[in-house]
Amino acid sequence: MCRRYNIPRPRRRAAYLLELLGPEAMGALAYTPSPQWQGDVAMAELPDLADLVAAVDRYERDPDAPMDEMMRLFKAGSSPGGARPKVLIHDDGTHWMAKLPSINDTFDMVRVEAATLATARNAGIEVPKFTVLELEVRSALLIKRFDVTEHGGRNHVLSMKTLLGAENFYYLGYSDMADIVRQVSDEPGKDLQGLFRQSVFNALIGNTDDHLKNFAMMRSERGWHLTQAYDLLPDVNDNREHVLHFGTAGTTPTMDSLYRLGRVFGLSPKVGQAVISEALEAIDGFSSQCEAYSVPPQDVETLLNRMHLLKKK
Repeated sequence: MCRRYNIPRPRRRAAYLLELLGPEAMGALAYTPSPQWQGDVAMAELPDLADLVAAVDRYERDPDAPMDEMMRLFKAGSSPGGARPKVLIHDDGTHWMAKLPSINDTFDMVRVEAATLATARNAGIEVPKFTVLELEVRSALLIKRFDVTEHGGRNHVLSMKTLLGAENFYYLGYSDMADIVRQVSDEPGKDLQGLFRQSVFNALIGNTDDHLKNFAMMRSERGWHLTQAYDLLPDVNDNREHVLHFGTAGTTPTMDSLYRLGRVFGLSPKVGQAVISEALEAIDGFSSQCEAYSVPPQDVETLLNRMHLLKKK
């Protein structure tokens, strides 16, 4: 956004950035300096995606590329945020977030994330509808937006970072999110089990990028509930330690810590054991999912070697 609007450093603060973000934000909030609605912004369409991938490549190679070449990319990509390139796409009434390849990727991130989402789905975790779209020599991961309703409206979404009031460096864990679910969810029993499934899956597959912005609650027609799981990946950066703690085991979970965590979530030993068994069985098929999504074999081997908890079980 700073590049798109040429914002000087003193104005790179929320009050100014929100005004420029306007109605392009994720969730159901829009921002305007006046009471008048500014109107929806024209969204990028699916046929634009190949050009947007090329624009990402140009921008990463030359952040000072001419503004007229970059404007379509900026308009499509100013809202999602995050470390990786992504844009918002509209296609025949369906709203997608498209995750794009980067010249800095050390893995085929598009295909690895697709394989991980498929593995999570097999573990009983609710994930958004997704598909890999081939774009000549590149590919993109399309993930259906859960904040957009069937009729084009929006659902309110609050990240766990916001709900826990976490700022800067924090030391919080899955049990803290469980407390939030108990307070906020209209279906706490269902959501506690769903969050526990994510915690077990993240521990076993080595998803060390499990920070609080990667979990959220959403307000829909059935009330407040845990969103579908997103940003699921193995330990692609070889961090080894998780962001969130797993109780007394800290940020390096053990199998025993997962069983204890299930009890903290209020699950019976039988249910906790079943969730862990389902996750283990699903992750045992991770290699097959990688093959189905054409993940390079060398990527698969490296990622399997980084699933340290599986080696200890």
